[in-house]
Amino acid sequence: MRYFFLILIFCTNISAEIVEIYNDVKIKIPENKTYVKYDKLEHMLKNMSDANFNDKEINRFLLSSKVAGSSGEEIAVHISSEKFFKYEENSKDDFGILENEAMLDDAIFLCAKKLKKLKKSKKFNHCINKELKIANDYPYHFNVWLNKNEDKEFKRLFSLTDDQIAVLTSREIKKINKKYSPKLKFKSKSKLIKYSGSQNIKITGTGDFFIEEMLNVVREGVFRSTYVSFNIPYKNRRFVIYAECTDEYCVDIRKKMAEIIDPTFSINPNGITTYDFQKKQDMIDLITKVKNGYRILRVARLLMFLV
Repeated sequence: MRYFFLILIFCTNISAEIVEIYNDVKIKIPENKTYVKYDKLEHMLKNMSDANFNDKEINRFLLSSKVAGSSGEEIAVHISSEKFFKYEENSKDDFGILENEAMLDDAIFLCAKKLKKLKKSKKFNHCINKELKIANDYPYHFNVWLNKNEDKEFKRLFSLTDDQIAVLTSREIKKINKKYSPKLKFKSKSKLIKYSGSQNIKITGTGDFFIEEMLNVVREGVFRSTYVSFNIPYKNRRFVIYAECTDEYCVDIRKKMAEIIDPTFSINPNGITTYDFQKKQDMIDLITKVKNGYRILRVARLLMFLV
């Protein structure tokens, strides 16, 4: 049973507090959660190693991260439950391992009652994984960071004049559209990681925008979860919050994400002041109701195929 392993910088048991992750960039830790800080690059490399990524796959993800402005020195924040962190600590000593094994036995017993004829199946193993997460108050968690370097595409877009955008929209967009797609799909050579999903540009009533990404992820052919992320421009840099959740625990995950970043970024993902780039009526409303809406629409169309 593989859990999300973190290389810890430090841990705090203080909840419902405002945490500054960079100068003037703050997040709010939910009252029922706690957090740790960790080395994002080191954690990323370990996860890819655990999934048996080959050199080509590793280089692909590292290059993508670099283009998005990662310096390799980012310290990220993982927000989860105290029970989960205790579960992680238990794996380091014999008594704790016994405690974790007892929890696993309980999860197996529960799933055996629910799925009597499906023992050893993928559905049965997914059930065990889910019950363990519920027992550890871990059916959803969050990760947050701000890239240290400027995102090259963000910087490029924000420096364009209206005339330059118009030219790009009429000529280059068609070429870009053939090369890039908002549909996301990946399957590692080791077959341990597979995901598919899509990106959407979400534009607020103030003319700000963020990129929302949703992925359906399968690990080891068995363990299914959903990733939802917001990629938000901040002074030409990329601020990221993503959540991993399981089944029904994904229902209001965007609202929880918005509450965490509210001290710095005001986003209402379910509100009427957010415009979905994929919906025609939303785009009509954007152009007619938002100042500089047409320019924003053009930028969003270009950005969709560059990110």
